[in-house]
Amino acid sequence: MKTTTIALALLISVSFALAADKPKATSSPSPPLSHSPSPPPPLPAASQAEADARVQTIVARYGPRLSATDRADLARLSHDAQLQLDRLRAYPLDPTDEPAHTFRAPRRRR
Repeated sequence: MKTTTIALALLISVSFALAADKPKATSSPSPPLSHSPSPPPPLPAASQAEADARVQTIVARYGPRLSATDRADLARLSHDAQLQLDRLRAYPLDPTDEPAHTFRAPRRRR
């Protein structure tokens, strides 16, 4: 449940970031790209199940507000996020690894 919540927050933040990065209309439109985007690589079964569960959770919560296009975008974003999560989880860590920087809150002077 906690992993799903974190993944949901990640997916929502990515979707807001992508929506904010949409280019504004200009006076001279750019020519269309001649090549079609390559299909994303397939996910392993466990990762695909996690991505599908993430999509189902969001659809269950926001379903009435989502159009078919929104749901397709959600599935694509979930797949992309899952690829990044798999890469992050695959990074080898030793239990003795420490962060490069330790956070220290600034102290207020009196």
